[in-house]
Amino acid sequence: MVAFLVSPASAQSGAVEGIGSASCADLITARDSDDSAAYHALGLWLSGYMTARNVHSDDTFDLTPWQPMEAALAQIGQFCTQNTEAQFLAATEAYIAFLAPDRLTQASPLIQARNGEQAVFIYGAVLETVKDRLMILGLLEAGAPEGFDAATGQALLRYQQRNALTQTGLPDLPTLALLLRKTPG
Repeated sequence: MVAFLVSPASAQSGAVEGIGSASCADLITARDSDDSAAYHALGLWLSGYMTARNVHSDDTFDLTPWQPMEAALAQIGQFCTQNTEAQFLAATEAYIAFLAPDRLTQASPLIQARNGEQAVFIYGAVLETVKDRLMILGLLEAGAPEGFDAATGQALLRYQQRNALTQTGLPDLPTLALLLRKTPG
């Protein structure tokens, strides 16, 4: 469950064009109906908006360093389900504020994590955070080399098994969502 707050007095410095002016109710209607075109359009708007925020924020490289836009839209949708009167833009801004403490502030190389035929790409900085969490949990020994290695894959397998996740041995989305979650508030 994702919880974040929307200020009723959300500052807006300019006009919101097109579908970005939709309400949370519009998002929920599009998500829950057969209107996949409207839901897709909201997702595209969100992707463009997040990209613009990444590009035009001096202290941000990537607000969503491991979350795909589909996941971001789903999390905003969870919020909107309980706040149908809010504007989609206000919900998006609140989501950005929620993500901000864990954003990447500078570029980080993409690293390929591979286990057999399966592979994922992950920012090196995010992978190091994953490894730190695995060490705190006692699943990975301190002093592991940088990057993705067999020990990291085995630690992820143990974490996935412990948490009833699909055992890929990779830092996949379900694993990252659980391992890197933060408690809002």
